[in-house]
Amino acid sequence: MKLLFLTILFIHGALTLCSSQTIIVREQFAGYGYYQGSKEIPNDRLEGILRSNKVAFKMLKSAESDEGLYEVVGFVGGALIGWPLNTWIAGGEPEWILAAFGGGLIVATIPLGISISDKRKKAVDIYNSGLKSETAGIYDIELRATLSSRGIGISFCF
Repeated sequence: MKLLFLTILFIHGALTLCSSQTIIVREQFAGYGYYQGSKEIPNDRLEGILRSNKVAFKMLKSAESDEGLYEVVGFVGGALIGWPLNTWIAGGEPEWILAAFGGGLIVATIPLGISISDKRKKAVDIYNSGLKSETAGIYDIELRATLSSRGIGISFCF
């Protein structure tokens, strides 16, 4: 009986460890936060975790390549706004058309930023669904009380 109890306890612990591998996505102010258990996963570590699933890793790499464009366009937009503002503060005659164009570039980065966040979230969802399909057999455990001509027993089926 002690052996049965220890076996059930061991399997429960193993299932708990397997389910803790999933990544939890929490919506935050500017995008999503990724957590494994109670610890937040930084972006560089997220890449290492998703590397085991080729489809999820490809989606994450697509988001990262878009992120390069997002940063460049945002930087150029900020510079185009900052240049006329600096001229104006220094007492010169600013070219507000540059600032307007820079503002347009920054506004154009908003949908790109949303797309990047959505691609990252989709990559994590693909990774999590892959974990569930790989471990689906583990969760098909059945514990039954049986009655036979030999007596009462417990049946533990995987």
